[in-house]
Amino acid sequence: RVRCGRLCRQGLRERGSPTEVDGLHLGKFHQLPHFPGGGPQRWGLAGRGRREIHLERGRRCRRGGRHYPQRPTDPSLPPKAPRVGSEQRFFRSDGVPEMKMKVFRKIFPLSSFLLAACSFLPAGEELMVLFPSSLLLRSSEIHAQLGARLIRSGAGVDLVRAPFGSIEGYRKLGILAEENRLVSNMMVGAFRSLSPSFRLQFTPNDPTLQIGGVLGPWWLSKVKANQAWDLSSGSEKVKVAVIDTGVDLSHPDLQSNLVGGRNFIDTSLPPDDDFGHGTHVAGIVAAAANNGLGSAGLAFRCKVIPIRVLGTSGGTTFDLVKGIDYAVNAGARVINMSLGSSQHSAIEEEAVKKAMNAGIVVVAAAGNDALKGNPSNYPAAIRGVVAVAATNLSDQRADFSNYGSYVTLSAPGVDILSTLPQRIGGYGFASGTSMSAPVVSAAAALLFSLHPDWKAEKVIEALKKGSRDLGRDTGSDVGYDPFFGSGLLDAANALSQ
Repeated sequence: RVRCGRLCRQGLRERGSPTEVDGLHLGKFHQLPHFPGGGPQRWGLAGRGRREIHLERGRRCRRGGRHYPQRPTDPSLPPKAPRVGSEQRFFRSDGVPEMKMKVFRKIFPLSSFLLAACSFLPAGEELMVLFPSSLLLRSSEIHAQLGARLIRSGAGVDLVRAPFGSIEGYRKLGILAEENRLVSNMMVGAFRSLSPSFRLQFTPNDPTLQIGGVLGPWWLSKVKANQAWDLSSGSEKVKVAVIDTGVDLSHPDLQSNLVGGRNFIDTSLPPDDDFGHGTHVAGIVAAAANNGLGSAGLAFRCKVIPIRVLGTSGGTTFDLVKGIDYAVNAGARVINMSLGSSQHSAIEEEAVKKAMNAGIVVVAAAGNDALKGNPSNYPAAIRGVVAVAATNLSDQRADFSNYGSYVTLSAPGVDILSTLPQRIGGYGFASGTSMSAPVVSAAAALLFSLHPDWKAEKVIEALKKGSRDLGRDTGSDVGYDPFFGSGLLDAANALSQ
């Protein structure tokens, strides 16, 4: 049969028998593929080693389509039907080959269906749209006016799929709109497993605290954790929101300190961690102490709110914005974001400002791209956010750690020992400003525990004043510098402010 925009029945006879359309002889094989998008195409078939068969425009059929009759070079010899699986080439009506593919007669209907289905795939780009209060009631009308389709909404932000160029349309109406950008974690390299060789020395009684030197949690001694614990080890009333890949909810060293939580990657599931990054970060903040297991977090009596906005391949700004909003509503005093992007997001900044206006200390990783052009990392570079750079065992800036005027503090971030999901060993080492940020978040939680009435600004000021000036130690800038910020975190000194 002849295939066109609509099924054309004019001139057809019994299936598989030769027939004529517009006086032209057709062979047994008349099912021609139809390519969607732009109507019927002028394509014909030519078998390998056979005469080329071209198509020419015929007259319109009564159902609105067009006949595309085959015209063999020798009308006296009807063309044979191609063998199943024989190789075919598609020709334009001028005889120029366009593509080469395997043709299976039995799957032509399926191929045509799949190609037609592709034409219905949504085009455009994914945008985040933040309406001013004066236009909230007209949001659906404005989306429809600009040809946008609402995907989902949350935290006062609409996620839509809109035609390319729609951003300007929203902005002309005074509406904030931008691309839904990707964000990723700020870890360098992969996790390293923990050596089982422990050596008992001091309390707390968590085994990994009793490993000397670089093999153990050297970062706790660097920030003077033991002295800080004499002043405060945290409070159950203080919550730290870990906005990350989720947390291993059944980890024995974390389970008792987890509260609430939400999974914004898949809202039907709990915020469990299928990667390990968020579990590692949560352990630095509040892994339980004196339980005879693994390690201890710096603020081991505080609570962690696990919020999953990242998967194994990252996440989006839209989910991050919803995660920040959830943390505000869940009563977090500190938000830790060991993640980021080199692209600024105005909508993300609005969410961060909302959190800071609620009295929350917002901490973020400074970034790991110092060797890749050193671009600013967001949300760390947003004004008011505590941006944390990474140092190593020798108190030097980690070579990967971003630097710049937005860096607030520095903290250990190389070979940091903490919790991991039990399926990959339970404990291990990781590096990155992802590991530095939760050290500062935990110190902020200790300050809120010791001084429940303090404002966020006073907590941040105490962290900065209590830090050790590494620039002075290394002979470079005295006081603030773009590599270490105000200096290396000193939790004990901060709690003494």
